[in-house]
Amino acid sequence: MSPVSVGQNASVAEFVTDWKQCDDAVLYQYSCMLDDNLRKIDLPLELLDIQHSCQLPETREDICIQLINDYYSSVMSCIKSACMSTLPSKRVAPYHEQYVIPGWN
Repeated sequence: MSPVSVGQNASVAEFVTDWKQCDDAVLYQYSCMLDDNLRKIDLPLELLDIQHSCQLPETREDICIQLINDYYSSVMSCIKSACMSTLPSKRVAPYHEQYVIPGWN
């Protein structure tokens, strides 16, 4: 899960992984789910030999960059999905809400 990103919408609370609540069984379940999800990602063949496949012409560089971005997005999606499905989480309020003390202005 991603940490709080105040820049996007400061009034929305988000959830992050509560690592204190993770035990061996939960981590094993996360590991298994992540392994299963990652196995489903296809690695583009062009990325296996990127030095040769992305040299010429110049437009190939754009294609390779897009392949890398797509592959990265797929991996991150697997990680986030496994985290949200198996690991305990906790609510995190935006920064300005975390340190509000009742009665103090």
